Amino acid sequence: MLGSSSYAKKSKHMPVRYLNKIYGQIHQNASRFSRVVSTFECGQPFKVASGDDRGFTKVIYASYEGFILTNHLSKSRPKDCWQDEYRKYFDFMNLGISEMHHWGRLQDLFLEGEVMP
Repeated sequence: MLGSSSYAKKSKHMPVRYLNKIYGQIHQNASRFSRVVSTFECGQPFKVASGDDRGFTKVIYASYEGFILTNHLSKSRPKDCWQDEYRKYFDFMNLGISEMHHWGRLQDLFLEGEVMP
C-alpha cells in the first residue's frame, strides 16, 4: 500500500508530453526494434518517467510503461493531428487496432534521410 501511494504522489509531479506523430508506439526497451507495448494516436498525453535515453524517453500512460522516441513527443498538444483535422476520413477508414499497430511500426522504423540496417 505504501508503494502505491508513493507512486501516486510521484506521478502527479511528472511532466507531461504529447505524441506529435500520426501514430506512435511505446516499446519495452529503448530501441525501435524492441517489443511494442501499445500503439497510440497523435495528441495522446504521456507522463515522463525519465529523460532522454539514446533518443528515447521513458513514459507512463495508465498501466503502460515503456519507451517512446523522444522526437515523437512535444511539450504542448499538437494542433495538426490528422485524426482531428480529418476526423470524417479516419472514421470512414474504420481502422482497427491491427492497422493502427502497422501504421505505428512504419512511423517508428522510418528515418528521414537514413537507411535502416
